[in-house]
Amino acid sequence: MSQEQTPFNPNHVQESIDYLLWQWKGKPNIEALMSALGLGAQLLENTAFAVLVGSQLPAAQGRTLAMLGDIIGEFQGGLSHEQFRLFIELRGIVNSSYPSEHTTWSIISRAVEPGAVTIQRVSDGAYFVVESIDWLPGDVAAHTARLVRDFRAIGYWCAVVEIRSENQLMVGSMASPGPSMIGSIGAPSSDLVGRLIYDGRKRA
Repeated sequence: MSQEQTPFNPNHVQESIDYLLWQWKGKPNIEALMSALGLGAQLLENTAFAVLVGSQLPAAQGRTLAMLGDIIGEFQGGLSHEQFRLFIELRGIVNSSYPSEHTTWSIISRAVEPGAVTIQRVSDGAYFVVESIDWLPGDVAAHTARLVRDFRAIGYWCAVVEIRSENQLMVGSMASPGPSMIGSIGAPSSDLVGRLIYDGRKRA
């Protein structure tokens, strides 16, 4: 990253409290004031980055596209330019939106198009099930997992699994991340037919 590029900071509210002098820490009124100031700074930065990235993204190529990804916190890896533009746009949503089930579904749905995404709710969260004819490319799956990891609310289980269109998901049969880990609900002893994209809890 060059010195001219400024990475997006999504933590102004928390940092406004963390940087208080020791004599002001733990004072509810002071912390409330600093949180309000931090929230204003966050809104300003969110808006500035949205304008910067949104105005340049459609026509960006090569180094300009890489710079926009660098600024907003998204890397290209093995993505095509078109896929990279999409994930930069989705990263902007992740950086500037409050976590919610609907927004999570929307982000995953756009990331895995033309696959269809459904939700299966459990006691402490949900499975987001991606149903597609062909397996997602590895880079698309990895970038989708990073978006969900960074967006999900703390304490909310938000697993993402992928199955082929001709199969059904058998919840509870997942093991460690990787391909071929989800059994068919119609024939539990048959070959495994799905894979775990994101385990729902991992933050690192």
